[in-house]
Amino acid sequence: MDFNSAFNNYKSGTATEEERQLVESEIQKSRLINEYLDEEILPMPELNELEDMKLIRRRLRRRSAAIVTVSIVLCIAIFAGIFYGIVPAVEKSYWNPDEAQLGIPYSSDFDMTLSAYSELFCPYTIINHASVSRRGFADYDITVSYWDRVKGGELSYANLNLDKGELSLPRGFLDFVPVNAFSNSGYPNSELDEDSKVHYYEALSQLPDYLNVDASVSFSHDMSMEELIQLNDKLEESYGAYIVWVGIRSCDKDRQFLPLTGMTPFSGGLIRENANEKYPYLEIKGEDRTAENLEQHFKSLLQFSKERLTMGKSLPEGPGAEFYDEALSYVEENGIYSYGAYITAPPSVLIELLDSGIASQVWPDGAWIRI
Repeated sequence: MDFNSAFNNYKSGTATEEERQLVESEIQKSRLINEYLDEEILPMPELNELEDMKLIRRRLRRRSAAIVTVSIVLCIAIFAGIFYGIVPAVEKSYWNPDEAQLGIPYSSDFDMTLSAYSELFCPYTIINHASVSRRGFADYDITVSYWDRVKGGELSYANLNLDKGELSLPRGFLDFVPVNAFSNSGYPNSELDEDSKVHYYEALSQLPDYLNVDASVSFSHDMSMEELIQLNDKLEESYGAYIVWVGIRSCDKDRQFLPLTGMTPFSGGLIRENANEKYPYLEIKGEDRTAENLEQHFKSLLQFSKERLTMGKSLPEGPGAEFYDEALSYVEENGIYSYGAYITAPPSVLIELLDSGIASQVWPDGAWIRI
């Protein structure tokens, strides 16, 4: 017999005697079970017990609210610690081009690094100043103003990016000295053949003297710094010409030691005298240009650049620390001499250098009208 059908018939008054007995029997069972539960298993609490339960619920709600509040505060504290503590600490592990740990007024350490690197290896570029703007985490945009020797010393600008210690340079901004720019910078010898020498000599002879010619001039013998100063004084006073960059021998003549190194001892520009306290004559000005000081200037360039490299704060594609060690050892043992220089001068002056025997080779690199 189906209880559901019997129960529905019981409620509607149409149940049979058998259905009625079944439903009333089940109702009686239900009453007995409820009475048992009320008395033995789940007794109704007294009034004070109900109040206690309400109090417990309130305390639980307060505790839950406190847990949520503490969790939020902890999350904020953790975020703040990461943002203001951990992130800056991690960022400090990367190269910040705007820092000035060397203590040079109005100049960042990046300025100094770029200037020293350019002077040693890149005769076409003379650094003036670098302006830095932070773009993001350890990410900086850098605008560099510099004098471009290829454009006759014109003030130009280059945009660089330093992202997490990786420096991106525009193409052609910092170019090494061409290996064959000077005939006697090292092995193999890069001397022009006689036909080429005659060709360049005749070409220079036909140029008017209102032009300035940029040329790599190879000396007939390695010049001491004293001889170099005398040559520069003569060029400036008598002809209005000047030495732009001087190649310095940093290895024996019978080997190739690249990149070629040198310095710009006679150029003007910003003088950061405070740098000289740690690196003697790293920055050099007119009255300090003695032979001894020029020698110290070149050594300081090598030492400074080596230290920046070992700190992970140097330019890409440059030489390793062993290069600087070897170059320093060579000049300490053999002295500092120049095999040649980039010179800007009227054509007649370059011809005179050849005729007098001072130069063994002149390789014109460009010309511009002197104003």
